[in-house]
Amino acid sequence: MPFLLSNAVFLSALGALAVPLLLHLLMRQRQVRMRFSTVRFFDSAPPPARARRRVRNWLLLLLRMACLALVVLAFVRPFLPMPAPEGGARRPRRVVVLIDRSLSMQATDATGTRWTRALEAASKALSGLGPLDRAALVAMDGLPEVLAPMGPPQVALAALREVRPGHGMAALSAGLAEALRVHGPRVEGMDASIVVVSDLQESAVADVGTTPVPPDMGIQVVAVGERRASNLAVTDLQPDPGGDVVPFVTVANHGDAPLGTSVELGVDGKVLWTRPVTLASGAVTNLDLNLPTLAEGWHRAEARISGADALAADNVRLATFRSPAPVRVLLLEGRPDARSFQRQAFFIEAALAPNLDVAGAPSGRFKVGTCAPGELATRLEAGPGTHGPPWDVVLVTAQREWPADAVRALEGFVSRGGGAAFFMEAKADAGAFNAAWDGWMAAEVLPEESAPAENPWRIGVANRATAVFDAFRNPGSGNLAVPEFVRRWPLQPVPGAMVLARWDDGLPWAVAHGHGKGRVVVVGITPDNAGGDWPKHKTFVPFVHGLARHLAGRADDRLVLAPPSAVCGVESVLPVSPPRPASAGASPTNVAPALRLLLPDGSRLAMAPDDSGDVRVESRVPGVVRVQGPDGADLHQVAFNPPPSESALSGATPLQVEQRMDRRDAVSGGAVMAGWLGADPGRREWWRVLLLCAAGLLLLETVVANRTAP
Repeated sequence: MPFLLSNAVFLSALGALAVPLLLHLLMRQRQVRMRFSTVRFFDSAPPPARARRRVRNWLLLLLRMACLALVVLAFVRPFLPMPAPEGGARRPRRVVVLIDRSLSMQATDATGTRWTRALEAASKALSGLGPLDRAALVAMDGLPEVLAPMGPPQVALAALREVRPGHGMAALSAGLAEALRVHGPRVEGMDASIVVVSDLQESAVADVGTTPVPPDMGIQVVAVGERRASNLAVTDLQPDPGGDVVPFVTVANHGDAPLGTSVELGVDGKVLWTRPVTLASGAVTNLDLNLPTLAEGWHRAEARISGADALAADNVRLATFRSPAPVRVLLLEGRPDARSFQRQAFFIEAALAPNLDVAGAPSGRFKVGTCAPGELATRLEAGPGTHGPPWDVVLVTAQREWPADAVRALEGFVSRGGGAAFFMEAKADAGAFNAAWDGWMAAEVLPEESAPAENPWRIGVANRATAVFDAFRNPGSGNLAVPEFVRRWPLQPVPGAMVLARWDDGLPWAVAHGHGKGRVVVVGITPDNAGGDWPKHKTFVPFVHGLARHLAGRADDRLVLAPPSAVCGVESVLPVSPPRPASAGASPTNVAPALRLLLPDGSRLAMAPDDSGDVRVESRVPGVVRVQGPDGADLHQVAFNPPPSESALSGATPLQVEQRMDRRDAVSGGAVMAGWLGADPGRREWWRVLLLCAAGLLLLETVVANRTAP
């Protein structure tokens, strides 16, 4: 097949080839005849040298004329048309249909649902293919998924009929990369193209330019969504945001006009409150959750908005959280028969459980019980079928007499991991106290001292790095130097004990020490107002709470512990057990326990945690994933929600998407050659090759011209 010319008029420029010829003839070296008296002093030039110089000059002339001719022919732009298939039919095609099945495709516009239009567009693209064509189907929802590999179009059509919209997010850049991978190397004699069917949501096409697309790859972008759509969404639900931030739910208006709705919050299927909300265009608002105190264990919160908008799937958001078990505190009461306000532990009991006498009141952070000294041994015994003691902490007020079984029971309780704190009592005998608890007490108690009312003692310094006083760590959180004390019992710490606080004169105020697996604290004051006015000040309650948490080994006093929520289609890592030591072998004691996963779609999976104690889960639908231990108890729960970015339904135009694409060719032998000959599969252009040859001749001419003549 002969070459054809795109710019034949430039052939007239070949007349410029006469220019180097004329210059060669005009500037050639001429011989001048001169008269000399004698020529015997001249050497005659050898004929071969003159011949070589003449050949080099003509070679330079030919190189310059050929270089100029190649440049002229490059401007003419010759091309070689490729032969069409027999019978005049179009060339066979290889088509990858890239369909968006992310959450936003469930939105409803004025002309119907986006997903319905996407199915129609994809079906039209596949139905128009012939028996010699090949097609593949790739879905975008989280990570791209090949639903039908390259093969007959009927296979891709059958796979398309089974596709359903998802709840994840789409990324066109990742989808294009997967479509190019499915295409593979270019097949000679077949046209390659990608058909993108999407609502072109801005969040999905923002990074489309990060995936280079070869210029000879045909791209057809089909938009199935409106550029603007009104939509309200619940974009966040945080039962435990951390820090000083109160729990909240976030509602956003992604439309162009103000919208009103009502927000409903429920916990464990029970509606807690409903509030009306009106949001301006593009506005976002947070509403406080005001969660009540709930029973120990896992709970599920659900925030929901009412009303019709473009996308109903983002009107609900889930969160899971856990209410930790309360610290179980047993108060040793020496006057159990006295009126409540006359009891030794009255103020401590009121600080830990202010609603203890209210029927049906929640337990809160602490579960409190009281007993007489003679009942202590029995109350510390574990019940049938239970593991460990029924109490975490025992708060003791000094007694005049200490039953021997109570002393033994309390010492064993602490050595096994429990916590105990000892307060003094008016007219308490320091010697009897030291004798009863000799050998494992944190400090030796010295005899009682009294101070005049006009010159009381005060707390001087406190160790705010411990849980006992961490409530006073921040400025303005309470002044411990305000309470006044007129009675005290000086303390002499045992070796290795830690002084928690000191009096203003430097003597220890409270001392802590470890015993076995547990902790002991001795406080040199009375827990009531007989020795001072501290129970009347606001710093008393935080101190009692901190003391109980310190003895129980609880560093966190939050009533709600919520894991981060997960995103549909994205893997989430859940910590369910302590990590196994690296040196642990496969002995029966080191084998990870079998766990059971309950997924939102109703399926159940059995798996074991990895060496880090984690399990990795993924859910493509919204809901709660539960991880159960061998005994069936929930070890962890996590809520999977749609990505908030899918709620913004604004989209780009097909032209904008194509302009953002990076139409660069891949670096490979066949692809590079195809690029040199043009991107049009129907013709092979040679002007780039001609310019490259001209540059090569110009380089050769420079080498020949600068070669030293003989």
